[in-house]
Amino acid sequence: MFAIVLDSTSATPTPRLKEQGVSVVPLTVRFGEEEYIDGETMLPEEFFRRMAEYLPQGLPKTSCPAPGKFEQAFRAAAEGCEGVICITLSSGVSDTHHSACMAADICAQDGIKVEVIDSLAVQEGNSLMCEKAIRMRDAGATLEEAAAHMRRMAQEIQTIVALNQLDNLVKGGRIGKAAGVAAGLLNLKPILALDKPDGVIETVTKSRGVKGLLKDCAAYVKSIEEKQGPCEVRFSHSNALDRVDAFKAAFDAAGVVYNPEPSWMGPVIGTYTGEKDTYPIFPYNATPFISGVKAEVKFLVLQLGAPSEEYLACLKAHPEVVVVAVSNLQNRLGEQRALTHELWTNGLFN
Repeated sequence: MFAIVLDSTSATPTPRLKEQGVSVVPLTVRFGEEEYIDGETMLPEEFFRRMAEYLPQGLPKTSCPAPGKFEQAFRAAAEGCEGVICITLSSGVSDTHHSACMAADICAQDGIKVEVIDSLAVQEGNSLMCEKAIRMRDAGATLEEAAAHMRRMAQEIQTIVALNQLDNLVKGGRIGKAAGVAAGLLNLKPILALDKPDGVIETVTKSRGVKGLLKDCAAYVKSIEEKQGPCEVRFSHSNALDRVDAFKAAFDAAGVVYNPEPSWMGPVIGTYTGEKDTYPIFPYNATPFISGVKAEVKFLVLQLGAPSEEYLACLKAHPEVVVVAVSNLQNRLGEQRALTHELWTNGLFN
């Protein structure tokens, strides 16, 4: 029999995985000086509440486990087993896979077999692979048989990301190859996917508005089914159950069958997907990100003397932005009046 080790970014809660005999090596999330363990001391509901409060200061920071954490888990799991299968989130979006591989090499020196599988996926994709690995383990499959099957699954699983905003992905540096086109897409609704064989984020298509996003995403999933045959479709959300319901309706209309029970995005993945109904504040030099943030109201901090071409173009395109006028001068009121006059002269009343 083989043992199974997973990182904490799958859609399956850590306590449930442990009940099934799966060891979990957690990633961490940091809000300033406060560090939390993904799936243990920080759960999704609490995470999205904290992130909404913390967003004006920037994104929370995420960290992959050190190789030593994986090594410890591998050695403990391997006792009494022929070896270990470790399934990690995509190497295209995190160094977690590399960290696990380093630990596997160390364990190999002591004769401990560890097969590290790059899922080329996140969230539900990792859960699907883990569920299959559990079934194979319980059915008596060998380590080699299970590892070969996991690698085939990694090439077959499709992770599709439909976002109302790109801000967290851009700022967090997780867009990969799509970063080059992100600036031009910020006023659109892109559909992203973890591309094969590398598991990096690629742009699939660009939709106009939420209705277009729903329709295009359903059509894309339908096209995958037509090529590959029936698929198991699952949803994960970042505190947006109403959006899941909208996607279900669009998938119903397209004839796509799906698992009706959605999962929460965990804190690590949720850092880069963001949450609805937050009202962020931007400094003047962050105007390129404003289009990509999903919020009914946004705030832009301005001071007279900032590059006017950038913020004037932004304010004309985004009437939902409210200007917060600040000044460091003794005559603050005068400077604020001058900024207001400049806005009015350009037909802006934000």
